[in-house]
Amino acid sequence: MIRATPEAFPQFVDKLPTPSSPCIPTLAILYESDGGEVGFDASAPGCAGVVAWNLYQAEGLGKYRRLSSLPIAASFSVADMALNESRTYYATTVGHDGLESAMTQGYSVLHNDIVAPGAPTGLAAEVTGSVITLSWTLPSEPNIAQVKVWASATSGGPYSLAATEGQCSGQSTFSASSGTWYVVVSAVDAAGNESPYSAELTVEVP
Repeated sequence: MIRATPEAFPQFVDKLPTPSSPCIPTLAILYESDGGEVGFDASAPGCAGVVAWNLYQAEGLGKYRRLSSLPIAASFSVADMALNESRTYYATTVGHDGLESAMTQGYSVLHNDIVAPGAPTGLAAEVTGSVITLSWTLPSEPNIAQVKVWASATSGGPYSLAATEGQCSGQSTFSASSGTWYVVVSAVDAAGNESPYSAELTVEVP
């Protein structure tokens, strides 16, 4: 999830656009789930003569980098934010005379991943003696870090952790005593969010 909060208007060090338009825009922040993508829309309702808007990113030390200059009805998106990265953005409007308004207040955008991945699917097992080899299909999220294997002697759990595998392994092998075992797996992403359990698989160990 990406979270945006307004900040106090900063003290600027570099020369800013000349405030010529009374229409400081309204900046809307649009969030795209978990992928570090954020969209921006600017509007200036009731303000005649506004033809475009500019988006700036704070670079620190009072400096700002212009990311876009777009017609007032157009949107802009950023899709390169790393996990837990925070950035601050500002917007201006541009009048028909080419002059800019003053900047908006700053909006701090944080890519804070708190959404769990989907559960693994297609859980299957092969049994050789007392050794169980499991395989599964990972969810489509790109930042899966590991898979946990859980087992119980009772259907529906409670389950105990039997093994932990890296994201790329696609399978796990562990030993179990003779009897009927009920096995599930869960996926954990890079931020530590854990998926629900997969569908339960019944495994018979001779």
